[in-house]
Formats: sequence, structure tokens, C-alpha cells
Amino acid sequence: MRYTTLDTRHVPGSNHEVIQWELSVTNQVVVSHFQVWEWNLAAMSKEDEEVAKNLWKELEGGRALLDEECTQDEVEREAERCQELLRKVLDAKSKKITICG
Repeated sequence: MRYTTLDTRHVPGSNHEVIQWELSVTNQVVVSHFQVWEWNLAAMSKEDEEVAKNLWKELEGGRALLDEECTQDEVEREAERCQELLRKVLDAKSKKITICG
């Protein structure tokens, strides 16, 4: 990064120096844009927590539990199912936070 002080005769009504910055783009890292969705769990009331707990029990009830003889595919499906259920519960009772970059 370099800078140059420019001629101030062309800056009307100011006693400040004008600085021109030159940035090198050869060492910059390109980062793709991202979004993260999270839930503000700290803002949930005790009542909201209780409703969310009951909703979880209602949604996850009646399913078979995995045992030592389950397949990798069954474990992956169950993990996806748990994530989806948790997302539904949190979406229902907590405020979503979006972070963009």
C-alpha cells in the first residue's frame, strides 16, 4: 500500500492535505458472500422454551430409535430428520438472526 500527498491548490476552502492511496490487488484474498442463520435463544422466554420443548416432543414422538445394527444410510437420514425438526421448533418459537458477509 502506498500513498501520495496531492497538490492542495485545487481544494477550495480547506487547509487539509489530500492523500491518494494506491492499493495492491495482487495479495488480496477473494471471499465469496455468505449468509448464516441462527436463532436468538437468549431472548426466548421461559414460556417459549416450554412450548418449544413440547413441540419437539410432539414432532419427534413415535419414531424408531437407532440401534447398533443400523446402517450408515439410516444414521444419515436420522441426522437430517433431527436437524429439520430442530429447525421447525426454533423457527416456531425463537427469533431468527441473519448474518451476511
